[in-house]
Amino acid sequence: MKYSDLEYGLIGEKLGHSWSREIHHKLSSRPYDLCEVPKDELDLFFRQSSFRGINVTIPYKQAVIPYLDSISPVAESIGSVNTIVRKKEGLLYGYNTDFPGFDSLAKHARIAFSGKNILILGNGGTAKTVSAVTLAAAAKSVTFTVRQVRGEHQILIPKLERDPQLRNKQQIIVNATPVGMSHYDEERLLDLSIFPNLEGV
Repeated sequence: MKYSDLEYGLIGEKLGHSWSREIHHKLSSRPYDLCEVPKDELDLFFRQSSFRGINVTIPYKQAVIPYLDSISPVAESIGSVNTIVRKKEGLLYGYNTDFPGFDSLAKHARIAFSGKNILILGNGGTAKTVSAVTLAAAAKSVTFTVRQVRGEHQILIPKLERDPQLRNKQQIIVNATPVGMSHYDEERLLDLSIFPNLEGV
């Protein structure tokens, strides 16, 4: 679709897996469209689009921030935005609704993070939000699996699989990657049977 035609919807690089349109049509009579934006066209999207409100998914939850006029304190502290609203004055405001969403999901599943060692698969915007939720709930430690180690608390999956001490430590695993979604459902990141003290996924 033309970027200029988008009023409400979802932007991301690949959206074939998304049920967002169906969900929003159940909740509202307003139009809600899926808008795939190639990585080299994000700047073009913001120049051409006059949307009123959008959701943001992989891989743009961090990349959209420079285009915004203001972001909520939660989004700023995490460094990830998944909802953008155009206010009456035309300014763009970014929010992170993933934080309360994941927090509510974990509580519904009766998964408590307090005092637990958390392993997060991925290191993007969603992973940052998951980390913020678990640390706010007093998690003991948080480790991220990454493709390339660039900071503390990061580990490559092959190294994790070879290190029994690290495997034994993990109690809760959270998948913050696209694996498991449509187009990625044949992939598997980890064999869960190698984590003897796992309490929740």
